[in-house]
Amino acid sequence: MAEINRQAALIGLSWGLGALVIIFSGARLWARTMIKVQASWDDIFMTLAAVFAILCSVFVTIAAHYGLGKRIDTITDSYYREEAMKYTVIAPTVSIVSSTLSKISILIFLTRLMGIAATRRHLICLWTLGAILFILNLLAIIIILRFCSPIEKQWKPEIEGKCLSPAVNFYTGVIPSAYTAFMDIVLAIFPSLIIAKLNINRKMKIGLSCLMGGSIFAAGATIVKIYFMQADNLGDHHDITRSWANISILYICEMNVIIIVGTIPTLWPAIRLFVRRKGENSDNYNCYQIPSEASERTGAFELPDKRGSKVAGPATRALQDLDNMRTLRDA
Repeated sequence: MAEINRQAALIGLSWGLGALVIIFSGARLWARTMIKVQASWDDIFMTLAAVFAILCSVFVTIAAHYGLGKRIDTITDSYYREEAMKYTVIAPTVSIVSSTLSKISILIFLTRLMGIAATRRHLICLWTLGAILFILNLLAIIIILRFCSPIEKQWKPEIEGKCLSPAVNFYTGVIPSAYTAFMDIVLAIFPSLIIAKLNINRKMKIGLSCLMGGSIFAAGATIVKIYFMQADNLGDHHDITRSWANISILYICEMNVIIIVGTIPTLWPAIRLFVRRKGENSDNYNCYQIPSEASERTGAFELPDKRGSKVAGPATRALQDLDNMRTLRDA
């Protein structure tokens, strides 16, 4: 019964979260193209992340259909056994691609959020973290797919070939995952440091920080996944359909959660379209364009003080998009 429940959990979780990803991604694209009339690179990368997330759900569903979640010795049909092992190996590589693309999207959004407040140190820090993430995840994909040579030996153990030590597979899974958890925590905390410096009221600061800090939930899923990598022996390919089942559940959560929480902040313009109060001033920031190269590059604005006479601090087009339908072009 436990094995049946594990298969049902894999399929239910894949498409339950997958449905939310489709809804949130569709709302994001609608908000960007219909309200803002312009999609940015962060939207493009997050949409690609959603596409790979759905593709991963398809592979996990196929793997579960053939036996992912069962002990390998209980899958008596040789064809089912091979297909279950094959898609069990392929699915996490697609998940890694999705998670990487979603984090790149969030990094781009953070860069836009900082605007002219971004220093060279900020940008170097963020994009160095992103480059390390990309390299580690690329290495993890290569190790997963080339664990055995030829690759088919992973799901056809009887054919001739060589496989790496299980320890290699374990460490190339744990190390990128640990760094991914660290990256999720950074992406949850970093926006608060930027938002704290903006000249907006405390309520808005808290609200924006909460919106931008949702990746902490993805970090939690990743940390639990690391635990199960050790507990369920990630390097065990002899019973891969059983040992990778719990890990599959967790990378599904991690992958989809980071897309959802990374999309929520961009939906605020669409939400305001339906819930803004009658007569509310649509330009909450009362922004002035900065006549400089920096403003053209970042879409930055200056915030006047309450009297409207002194420059009080920078805002960015990303921040404007979160609380306003208007773009720099419309202002």
